Amino acid sequence: MKLSEMTGMPQSVISDYEKGRRKITRQVAIRLSSALKIPENYLL
Repeated sequence: MKLSEMTGMPQSVISDYEKGRRKITRQVAIRLSSALKIPENYLL
């Protein structure tokens, strides 16, 4: 399963986070960390 499917976020948005074009908010960090099974603090 793709990360975009696991989080409900478009792939383009995830790509923007990866490339630093968008800042990760706490809410997004929670969604991503849940999907990736990592602590949310790792993403902030």
